[in-house]
Amino acid sequence: MAKKKIVQDPSILEAVDNLSSMAELDIEEIKADQKDNGTMRVNTMRWLDAVDEKKTIDAVKANIKVVSNYLKHIHKKDSAQLKDKGVQKGVAAIMNLAQEAVDKVDDYAKQCKKKISIKNSKEYVALIEFYEKRIKSRFTPESKSDDSDDEEEETEENSADIKRRGLKDLESVTRDNDYELFFLQKENGGRFYNANLARHIRLVADFDQIISNFSDFDPLTRVPLLKDDIAYHLCKELKNRLKSELDGILKAAGKYRDDPLVQNVFRATMALLLASNAKNQLKITTGKSVSGYFKDFQSNIRSALSSIDYRNYIDNPPEEEFYVKLLDLLHMLCYVIYTAHINTDEAGALIASMIGTGKDKKTEKKSRRSSTALWNTLLDDYDILSAIFSKCPNGPLFKVLDILKEGEAFAEFDPLLLGDFPGNYFSLKTGEKKMSFLKIPSPTMQTNIDVANLSFEFTGFIRALLLTQKNLLLFNFQDRTSWKEYSRAHVIENASIDPELSMAITVVTLPKSTDFYNQSDDYLKIEDAKDFKSIFIKQLEGGEDCGYYFPMQMNKAEFITFSKKMIDEVHAVFFGDKKNLSRKNRLDFIEIVYHMIYLFFIQKQNPDFVSFSAKDGVDVTSTAVSSMFAFLKSISGELEWKVEDEDFMIEMIYSSALIVRERVTQFAKVNRAVSMLAVITGELELDKKKIAKSLKNLYGDTFKAIDIQRYVA
Repeated sequence: MAKKKIVQDPSILEAVDNLSSMAELDIEEIKADQKDNGTMRVNTMRWLDAVDEKKTIDAVKANIKVVSNYLKHIHKKDSAQLKDKGVQKGVAAIMNLAQEAVDKVDDYAKQCKKKISIKNSKEYVALIEFYEKRIKSRFTPESKSDDSDDEEEETEENSADIKRRGLKDLESVTRDNDYELFFLQKENGGRFYNANLARHIRLVADFDQIISNFSDFDPLTRVPLLKDDIAYHLCKELKNRLKSELDGILKAAGKYRDDPLVQNVFRATMALLLASNAKNQLKITTGKSVSGYFKDFQSNIRSALSSIDYRNYIDNPPEEEFYVKLLDLLHMLCYVIYTAHINTDEAGALIASMIGTGKDKKTEKKSRRSSTALWNTLLDDYDILSAIFSKCPNGPLFKVLDILKEGEAFAEFDPLLLGDFPGNYFSLKTGEKKMSFLKIPSPTMQTNIDVANLSFEFTGFIRALLLTQKNLLLFNFQDRTSWKEYSRAHVIENASIDPELSMAITVVTLPKSTDFYNQSDDYLKIEDAKDFKSIFIKQLEGGEDCGYYFPMQMNKAEFITFSKKMIDEVHAVFFGDKKNLSRKNRLDFIEIVYHMIYLFFIQKQNPDFVSFSAKDGVDVTSTAVSSMFAFLKSISGELEWKVEDEDFMIEMIYSSALIVRERVTQFAKVNRAVSMLAVITGELELDKKKIAKSLKNLYGDTFKAIDIQRYVA
């Protein structure tokens, strides 16, 4: 078990995040959570203790004190900043948020035994007094000559929205939920975030640097080395798997040296060879490293795939053997990029080291561990990692500062070019069929919120699947009912009906951010099991209108018939046909049903590759691929975990967030997966035969004897 956590004052970024959580507090949702003894923390509200009211009040006051100290710091050290309109808006927004938070917490306190009012506390009264007398008095009055961007914003937003605008921007940074919007333009060409945000974030970051007692151990300093190591191993695999093809093109390329397409492929090959040379690793060289050469490789591959000459050859296949092989090589390079193992051993070792620092030195890792013990350990591990990251500079914040600083250099949201790589993690063998499970960040390129395109590399990967007569089953978790994700979800779904690509790809969309999936808003209080199951079926029947997308060639009637039977089986086997289902029950229920749907389409499509895809490869996708690994191991009858498999789970869950976003994986996603797995393994430990019978009723003997193996390069 983890050591007892030491409570420390939050940073200003954490305070803003906490105050936002308070302001958006759904009291009914908290009541529902309390019925489950607080076991389903859908939102991470570390300031809230549903059992100890005093701890909650103390935590709220601590956040107010941080805001108060922040204002005092500006007043004393950076008073000139108060003349800056952007800073004024940011400070006013934080104060507005504090007022909303206090109002909501006081409403929540009314239902508690000790009806304590935060609004009347000395901490809050002192904050308001200092702001009104010492800060607000220095603000420059707004005039009609303010910049045109603000005037345009005011025509689009009401005054309340304007007041919260800067704050919402800051919340987005701290929560790291919508960072893709920093790359994208609105439909009218404007940006989602005002340039003034950079000044406000910098001010906040500087304040955190001053007041924070950062640990001497900062794992983020290792991230460049980790990225370089991943690129090195990927390039080695590319070179080794395509050695003969690369050699053949290099030998024949001289005759075609004046062809721009050949030049791009030649330069990409040279960059690949340099990136796969161990002497160019960042930990060894002081010159250009693997990461630099790998960027050159990516740039030249992208130039080749996006060229007019390439498009012409696709539309009018060449007859000359050299160009046939050149196109095949380009497509196979894309194939390996998407199916290679992403070597995160170094990241896994760092994460294990971090976890080890927070555990009792007397605690020894057992050679085998029960599933139940592992799930408890994973949540302990999260707490340890979260505590360590809280003592480090905020990774997402500095990433956003880079975007705002560079401007047009970051004018496209393209996960692959941003270093969020696909990965091949494990295989499943059923009978004679073996399929690989991939994690694929959104395989799209996007500059505007309403328009997205498949990335050139992903299209090349699908063409390679056609070439090798293999197929991909892609589970997309992006929400097609959300304005933020619709364009990406839509273009991915369209790939499965594209005449050129559809023979090699099948897309199924199962959204993981809708109100139904989270059992929030209108679905919060649907406790009657019969009603819940009926609504679930209607959601699936509603298809695209409810956020789901199923293959056009699928027999819908067959799928709905299966779903009704499967949902009844899940209710009976995992929830004992309970008449009422708590919110936690329903969240677990939905997650189990999603896994059963995975099996349905795997059985029907018999794919060579199964991939999980979301906006990125960090939170939703990493927990999806790891929970599927654990789910398959569990239904195969393996309820004890070897040390290496336990380490693999931790690596899958946490490494991408560290490498790509320089933070810990979001708790809500980890907790949701662990909660579902605990339900499944709990029932398996009680009655394996009952689960086996249920699976046979649904899938016959397809998953009776399965073998799950980690991918080895």
